[in-house]
Amino acid sequence: MLKIISPKILSSAIALALVSDMASAITVVDTTVFPPEASETLGIGNWAAGYFMPNNLGCPNGCDITGVSLLLDGAAYDALSPVSITGMRLELFSSVANPFSTIGFSSGSSLFTFTSPSNALFNGTFGTTINFSVPVQDSTTPALLQPNTGYWLRLTNNSQSPDVGWFFDGVDRNGQFWESSQFGDGSGTPFIFTVTGDARPSVVPLPGAVWMMGSALIGLLAVGRKRI
Repeated sequence: MLKIISPKILSSAIALALVSDMASAITVVDTTVFPPEASETLGIGNWAAGYFMPNNLGCPNGCDITGVSLLLDGAAYDALSPVSITGMRLELFSSVANPFSTIGFSSGSSLFTFTSPSNALFNGTFGTTINFSVPVQDSTTPALLQPNTGYWLRLTNNSQSPDVGWFFDGVDRNGQFWESSQFGDGSGTPFIFTVTGDARPSVVPLPGAVWMMGSALIGLLAVGRKRI
């Protein structure tokens, strides 16, 4: 007896063939390679932002963000005692041209909001890496981070007391920028942070012959069913 392959299985196999690779985890940006010099303390109502551009080799089709960590200063908090810093808001901002800025551009509009930790653990030393949770992004829409596009991580103190600081390098680095509400429109020294992500898979169009073969197979299956 002729064994029938479900057309649904066949069409699913063809659809899967469109995707050349699966999403892969990458480091989008990492400024921890720069040594921290000092921190900018953010009082209530103040903000600071660090600029970055996704790694185009790692994100040729865009990336979804999977993790964000900042080197923060929690000197005002007891070491090794969990503390909520939900009074701090971390957002992803677009980048816009600004001819009045010393670095030529500044943060634009908010694109995405991260979840601040409710149990941050400061270590009492010179800076603590604090992780912010990342809400799940919609895979059916364009990736949050696009290649050849600049973004800002913007940290705002909405209601956090005592204050929290964000460490920066203190040395002018080409292509690494920061700006703040307190100290002007920008500088060439980077804030210390890391962004990780999943690269969107590339989609490769199949040759027309493959589609013709698929159609022919479906036709043969239909004939086979009639003969059974």
